[in-house]
Amino acid sequence: MDGDHALIGWGGRTIEVARGCAAALVDGTICDMGKEARTEDGRLYIPISWFAEEVLGWTCSVFHGAAYLKNGPVTVTEDFSRILKEILA
Repeated sequence: MDGDHALIGWGGRTIEVARGCAAALVDGTICDMGKEARTEDGRLYIPISWFAEEVLGWTCSVFHGAAYLKNGPVTVTEDFSRILKEILA
């Protein structure tokens, strides 16, 4: 990883991502991440909801900018979103 691209090994899978790309290469297959990977302060960021769902096989629920990831069904409501934001503030 050099800030512009990364090769990630996770659970026997290989994920390649690059800054400015909305696609990732997962085990040799092109996957749409929904948003571009970006860099900030030399670190490469990818969409966490995509990683959770595609790579981990988890569920991701997002409401008003608050995301909750879980290895089972999950739904973020308006109240839950507010509580998450308060906890993380």
